[in-house]
Amino acid sequence: MLFRSDGGATVFIAFRPNGGTGAQRLLDTTQQGGNGWEIYYSPDSGKISFSQRFSGGSATWETPASAPFTVGSNYVLALTYNADSAANVPSIWRSDFYNNGQALTLTQSGSNSGTRNAESGNFWIGSRNYNDSGEAFNGLFSEILIYNNVLSSANRQAVNDYLYYTYLVPEPSTLFLFFSGGFVAWFAWRRRRS
Repeated sequence: MLFRSDGGATVFIAFRPNGGTGAQRLLDTTQQGGNGWEIYYSPDSGKISFSQRFSGGSATWETPASAPFTVGSNYVLALTYNADSAANVPSIWRSDFYNNGQALTLTQSGSNSGTRNAESGNFWIGSRNYNDSGEAFNGLFSEILIYNNVLSSANRQAVNDYLYYTYLVPEPSTLFLFFSGGFVAWFAWRRRRS
């Protein structure tokens, strides 16, 4: 059990969505609507959602439309959740090229009452089950890190910094080559005009 009742978990996903439609599974334990939890991406809205099944219903928390995860961009998603009480809610942070660890305000739908339902099957990455059922993630995963507790703010930021500087910020040599290439192109264009 990942989001268990004795300390919760922290999940980091470095990914790049490539498009498509529907609810594309990033991580899933629900076995097509059974017990458990799921993290999915909706390319139509650019939102990330986290759903957890409870004995009194199913609750879903989603990221705001004002901070979309757009197709073709690289992101780091950090999610923490402690399932020791149905009253607990997850926290999600988003990092892209311009923001490192932006906390997102989540909107909840459904009921998180009763006790949390344990996972009913396998742990799937990028899909919901072995036959895909049309909900596979259309994109790339760079790295997925899972911790079996809710990390402190300092530890979460340290891991987020590692992923941010590894996958989202170009190396200085890359920037140098980019800008020097522009200079060479400008210089060649100027010489040709003379």
